[in-house]
Amino acid sequence: MQPDFRTLLREETRTDHEQLDKLFTRVDIATVAGFVQFAQVHVVCFDAMRAQADGDSWAATHLVSMASCLRDDLSMLGATCVVKSQPIVDRCDPLAIEYMVAGSRLGSRILYKRWAGGSNARLRAAGHYFGLDDLTGQWRDTCARLSKIPAHSPRAGRIVADTRGLFGLFVTIYDQLIDQNEAELQ
Repeated sequence: MQPDFRTLLREETRTDHEQLDKLFTRVDIATVAGFVQFAQVHVVCFDAMRAQADGDSWAATHLVSMASCLRDDLSMLGATCVVKSQPIVDRCDPLAIEYMVAGSRLGSRILYKRWAGGSNARLRAAGHYFGLDDLTGQWRDTCARLSKIPAHSPRAGRIVADTRGLFGLFVTIYDQLIDQNEAELQ
Protein backbone atom coordinates (compact mmCIF):
# COMPACT_ATOMS: atom_id res chain seq x y z
CA MET A 1 0.00 0.00 0.00
CA GLN A 2 1.28 3.45 -0.94
CA PRO A 3 1.79 5.88 1.93
CA ASP A 4 -0.52 8.88 1.97
CA PHE A 5 0.92 12.28 1.22
CA ARG A 6 1.11 13.32 4.87
CA THR A 7 3.41 10.36 5.54
CA LEU A 8 5.39 11.07 2.39
CA LEU A 9 5.80 14.74 3.37
CA ARG A 10 7.17 13.74 6.78
CA GLU A 11 9.64 11.34 5.14
CA GLU A 12 10.69 13.77 2.40
CA THR A 13 11.41 16.52 4.93
CA ARG A 14 12.87 14.37 7.71
CA THR A 15 16.50 15.36 7.12
CA ASP A 16 15.56 19.06 6.93
CA HIS A 17 13.67 18.78 10.21
CA GLU A 18 16.51 16.86 11.84
CA GLN A 19 19.04 19.48 10.72
CA LEU A 20 16.98 22.23 12.32
CA ASP A 21 16.47 20.21 15.50
CA LYS A 22 20.23 19.66 15.78
CA LEU A 23 20.86 23.40 15.56
CA PHE A 24 18.36 24.26 18.25
CA THR A 25 19.52 21.41 20.47
CA ARG A 26 22.80 23.32 20.74
CA VAL A 27 20.95 26.38 22.04
CA ASP A 28 20.28 26.31 25.78
CA ILE A 29 16.90 28.01 25.96
CA ALA A 30 16.99 27.66 29.75
CA THR A 31 19.46 30.59 29.71
CA VAL A 32 18.70 34.17 28.76
CA ALA A 33 21.30 34.19 25.98
CA GLY A 34 20.04 30.92 24.52
CA PHE A 35 16.40 31.92 24.68
CA VAL A 36 17.17 35.28 23.07
CA GLN A 37 18.91 33.49 20.21
CA PHE A 38 15.96 31.09 19.82
CA ALA A 39 13.46 33.96 19.88
CA GLN A 40 15.37 36.11 17.42
CA VAL A 41 15.52 33.35 14.81
CA HIS A 42 11.85 32.53 15.22
CA VAL A 43 10.67 36.15 15.02
CA VAL A 44 12.48 36.67 11.72
CA CYS A 45 11.20 33.40 10.25
CA PHE A 46 7.64 33.86 11.49
CA ASP A 47 7.56 37.37 10.01
CA ALA A 48 8.85 36.07 6.66
CA MET A 49 6.27 33.27 6.65
CA ARG A 50 3.51 35.70 7.64
CA ALA A 51 4.31 37.86 4.63
CA GLN A 52 3.45 34.88 2.41
CA ALA A 53 0.57 33.34 4.36
CA ASP A 54 -3.04 33.77 3.26
CA GLY A 55 -4.12 36.95 5.03
CA ASP A 56 -7.22 35.59 6.72
CA SER A 57 -5.99 32.08 7.50
CA TRP A 58 -5.56 30.69 11.01
CA ALA A 59 -1.86 30.23 10.18
CA ALA A 60 -1.43 33.94 9.42
CA THR A 61 -3.19 34.86 12.65
CA HIS A 62 -0.99 32.53 14.69
CA LEU A 63 2.20 33.69 12.97
CA VAL A 64 1.39 37.25 14.02
CA SER A 65 0.61 36.10 17.55
CA MET A 66 3.72 33.92 17.86
CA ALA A 67 6.03 36.69 16.61
CA SER A 68 4.34 39.24 18.87
CA CYS A 69 4.73 37.01 21.94
CA LEU A 70 8.39 36.43 21.13
CA ARG A 71 8.94 40.19 20.73
CA ASP A 72 7.30 40.71 24.12
CA ASP A 73 9.58 38.09 25.64
CA LEU A 74 12.65 39.66 24.02
CA SER A 75 11.61 43.07 25.32
CA MET A 76 11.24 41.71 28.85
CA LEU A 77 14.79 40.40 28.57
CA GLY A 78 16.14 43.71 27.25
CA ALA A 79 16.80 42.30 23.78
CA THR A 80 15.59 43.10 20.30
CA CYS A 81 15.48 41.29 17.01
CA VAL A 82 17.62 43.01 14.43
CA VAL A 83 18.61 41.21 11.26
CA LYS A 84 20.86 42.91 8.75
CA SER A 85 18.95 41.57 5.74
CA GLN A 86 15.36 40.45 5.74
CA PRO A 87 14.67 37.03 4.25
CA ILE A 88 12.50 36.68 1.20
CA VAL A 89 10.18 33.72 1.06
CA ASP A 90 8.58 32.82 -2.24
CA ARG A 91 4.85 32.34 -2.23
CA CYS A 92 4.28 29.03 -0.44
CA ASP A 93 1.40 26.62 -0.65
CA PRO A 94 -0.87 27.43 2.31
CA LEU A 95 -0.67 23.83 3.54
CA ALA A 96 3.13 24.03 3.76
CA ILE A 97 2.81 27.08 6.00
CA GLU A 98 0.06 25.46 8.07
CA TYR A 99 2.18 22.32 8.47
CA MET A 100 5.10 24.36 9.77
CA VAL A 101 3.01 26.58 12.06
CA ALA A 102 1.01 23.80 13.70
CA GLY A 103 4.07 21.57 13.88
CA SER A 104 6.11 24.29 15.56
CA ARG A 105 3.46 24.72 18.24
CA LEU A 106 3.50 20.98 18.94
CA GLY A 107 7.29 21.09 19.09
CA SER A 108 7.09 23.97 21.54
CA ARG A 109 5.67 21.55 24.12
CA ILE A 110 9.02 19.77 24.15
CA LEU A 111 10.94 23.05 24.16
CA TYR A 112 8.80 24.34 27.02
CA LYS A 113 10.21 21.62 29.27
CA ARG A 114 13.76 22.70 28.44
CA TRP A 115 12.92 26.39 28.92
CA ALA A 116 11.07 25.79 32.19
CA GLY A 117 14.14 24.00 33.56
CA GLY A 118 15.97 27.31 33.81
CA SER A 119 16.30 29.03 37.16
CA ASN A 120 16.62 32.64 35.94
CA ALA A 121 13.61 34.60 37.23
CA ARG A 122 13.76 37.12 34.36
CA LEU A 123 13.69 34.32 31.83
CA ARG A 124 10.80 32.57 33.57
CA ALA A 125 8.83 35.82 33.51
CA ALA A 126 9.29 36.01 29.73
CA GLY A 127 6.80 33.24 29.04
CA HIS A 128 4.46 34.76 26.48
CA TYR A 129 5.52 32.47 23.65
CA PHE A 130 5.42 29.28 25.70
CA GLY A 131 2.01 30.29 27.05
CA LEU A 132 0.37 30.06 23.61
CA ASP A 133 -1.95 27.19 22.67
CA ASP A 134 -0.41 24.14 21.03
CA LEU A 135 -2.78 24.08 17.99
CA THR A 136 -3.52 20.36 18.27
CA GLY A 137 -6.82 20.78 16.40
CA GLN A 138 -5.20 22.68 13.55
CA TRP A 139 -2.45 20.05 13.38
CA ARG A 140 -5.00 17.24 12.99
CA ASP A 141 -6.94 19.21 10.38
CA THR A 142 -3.78 20.03 8.42
CA CYS A 143 -2.65 16.40 8.49
CA ALA A 144 -6.09 15.24 7.33
CA ARG A 145 -6.03 17.70 4.41
CA LEU A 146 -2.49 16.69 3.49
CA SER A 147 -3.53 13.03 3.47
CA LYS A 148 -6.16 13.78 0.82
CA ILE A 149 -3.64 15.14 -1.68
CA PRO A 150 -2.45 12.62 -4.29
CA ALA A 151 1.07 11.68 -3.17
CA HIS A 152 2.81 12.21 -6.49
CA SER A 153 0.81 15.13 -7.82
CA PRO A 154 2.30 18.48 -8.81
CA ARG A 155 0.78 20.07 -5.70
CA ALA A 156 2.37 17.41 -3.48
CA GLY A 157 5.75 18.18 -5.04
CA ARG A 158 5.26 21.89 -4.43
CA ILE A 159 4.28 21.36 -0.79
CA VAL A 160 7.38 19.21 -0.22
CA ALA A 161 9.60 21.84 -1.86
CA ASP A 162 7.94 24.68 0.07
CA THR A 163 8.22 22.85 3.38
CA ARG A 164 11.88 22.06 2.76
CA GLY A 165 12.39 25.72 1.87
CA LEU A 166 10.78 26.83 5.13
CA PHE A 167 12.98 24.49 7.17
CA GLY A 168 15.92 25.91 5.20
CA LEU A 169 14.81 29.45 6.06
CA PHE A 170 15.18 28.67 9.77
CA VAL A 171 18.65 27.19 9.20
CA THR A 172 19.74 30.20 7.12
CA ILE A 173 18.49 32.74 9.67
CA TYR A 174 20.01 30.73 12.52
CA ASP A 175 23.40 30.81 10.77
CA GLN A 176 23.05 34.50 9.91
CA LEU A 177 22.19 35.52 13.47
CA ILE A 178 24.96 33.40 14.96
CA ASP A 179 27.47 35.03 12.59
CA GLN A 180 26.03 38.48 13.30
CA ASN A 181 26.13 37.98 17.09
CA GLU A 182 29.69 36.67 16.98
CA ALA A 183 30.81 39.64 14.85
CA GLU A 184 29.24 42.06 17.34
CA LEU A 185 31.15 40.44 20.20
CA GLN A 186 34.51 41.03 18.50
